[in-house]
Formats: sequence, structure tokens, C-alpha cells
Amino acid sequence: MVPTVNDPELFALIRLLDDPDENVFEPVFNRIVQYGYRAIPQLEHVWETAEQADQQVRVESIIRRIQYLEIAQRYQYWRQQSSPDLWEGLLILDQLYHREDRTEILRQSMEQLRRNAWLELNQYLTPLEQMNVLSRVLFEHERFKGIDSAREKIASHFIGDILTNRIGNQVGLGLLIQILAEKLDLSLYALSVPGIFVLGSPNVIKSREKKGIDSIDFYLDPQTGELFGRAEIELYMRRIHQPLEESFFEPLFAKQLVEWWLRKVAQKAQESGDLILAAQLSELLRLP
Repeated sequence: MVPTVNDPELFALIRLLDDPDENVFEPVFNRIVQYGYRAIPQLEHVWETAEQADQQVRVESIIRRIQYLEIAQRYQYWRQQSSPDLWEGLLILDQLYHREDRTEILRQSMEQLRRNAWLELNQYLTPLEQMNVLSRVLFEHERFKGIDSAREKIASHFIGDILTNRIGNQVGLGLLIQILAEKLDLSLYALSVPGIFVLGSPNVIKSREKKGIDSIDFYLDPQTGELFGRAEIELYMRRIHQPLEESFFEPLFAKQLVEWWLRKVAQKAQESGDLILAAQLSELLRLP
């Protein structure tokens, strides 16, 4: 729980939030932000009791800035690690879209999902059979559902909303499936095939190790859970007039995936009119 601050200066600053002069608001904004999370209880009280919509907007912008700076600090620490965990990175970024910290609830939800899938798996299954089991658990037993880009919302990208609502777009579900596969020690990773988010299962027999498209045994469509093979991916590449470049079939790692996710969500936020979120995501992309 965030402790309250019994500070006369903070109370005085908060009272100035209803001043219509923007030249007054800017220094007040910056000073309240310096209080960090300690100022949020008072700000939330003001938001709940404000009589003017403009004052609520101002208070919300301060709260979001305070939360953003905390998230940015944690995200920067995450990305400075040599091999950061994709799940942990997306948990940090989930709070960009939700004021409350849902981390522990989401951890429990993911663990339950992992356990439900683990109970259906055994060591005698082939990689293809394992992926069929994982797909069945997610899309039949757990009732996850993919939506296309025409119907997706900002929430469709965020891992917490996907876990909670069982609905996600191709990118969000793809990241969820990759995380779950990692937790189950299944060989599956996101590929950089242009135009789509697709997961591939690499060769598991060392003598068959090859490069490019030959290095992938089969693919998984995260929007439907369907598995498909080389013929389908070759047909898709012909349709978009792309050669089968070797780099398209190399794995994307956590930092690459999160940066790509940030760009996608920033674009969606801009289209949806959430300019604060769009600016925050763009700012995260510029972090050193």
C-alpha cells in the first residue's frame, strides 16, 4: 500500500490544480511528480471528488506520469540484463495500461495455465504432439480466442488483459504462447517472418540442423492455435512477393520482441486517440 504524505506543500500544490492558467499548472505538475507514488492517494482522492472534468484530466495526467516514471525505471533495468525474461518484461509494461498493480494475480493465473498444460503433457510425445496438446489446452479447454486487427483494441496487446479476458490479437496471444512454451520447456519461438506474427518449432535432431526455412519443422498460428508446415509458409511468402530469406526464420529474443511490441502498441494507441500512452511507449523506445 502506498503511504500517504502529510505534507503542507503537497496539499497546497494539489489545491492549485484547479487554476486554469497553464503557466501555473506546469511547475505544479513537475513538483507533484517529484513526490512519486507517495502523492497518489491524495491525487486519487482529488480525482474522485473533483467537480470539474478539467481538474480530473490534470490529476490523471500527473498520476500517469508518476506511474510511468516508475515503470520506465524498472523497464530500463530489465532491458540492461544480458538475457532478460520475456514474461517479466511484459509484466512490467502491463502497468502502463492499468493503474493497479496486478502482478501477483497475473503470476498466479499464468502458473495455473502452465500447470493445466503440464498435466496434459508427457515425455513420450513428439514436439508436434506436444504443440497440439498446448494448442488444445489454450483454445479448447481454457477458451482463449484470437481476434483480427480490424476488431482489436489496445487491451488486446497487453498480457494481463489477455490472461484475464481470454481474448487477444495475434501478437498478444503469440507472446503468451511463447512464454508458456518456455515455462514448459517446449521448443518454440517467434520468427521474424514479415507481415505476420508466427511461432516456429526448430529442428530437434542435431543431424538435421539447417538454416533458414529448413531449420523449422512446423509452425503455429497464435491467432487460431492451428499448426501448419512448410508448404503453407512458402505459399504465404509467394503471395506477399518475398524471397525465403534466412533471417526470416531466425528466433526473436526477449528484447527484440518487447521493442517490436512497444512499436505496435504505440501505433494502436495513436490510432485510438490515447496520446498519453502513445507518448509513453515512444519514450520507452528511446531509452538508452
